[in-house]
Amino acid sequence: MTSSRSRLTISLQDVTGVKKAGVLKGLEVLWSAPTMDGYKYEKAEKFKWINNRDELFARVISANTSMKWTNVR
Repeated sequence: MTSSRSRLTISLQDVTGVKKAGVLKGLEVLWSAPTMDGYKYEKAEKFKWINNRDELFARVISANTSMKWTNVR
């Protein structure tokens, strides 16, 4: 099932990690979310299937050139 509306919006500035996951071409996105008292905590969202996952992965990791990405296997 696909949707034309997003259920979750994550600011690109808050993304701390992106990982290809699963045999169904999924993605796992790690991001930091602020709390009411100003602290940030890490959250993870798993998307089980994404059309054109490899293209999206490349766009996310190349969007912010000031960040350094580490290859984790």
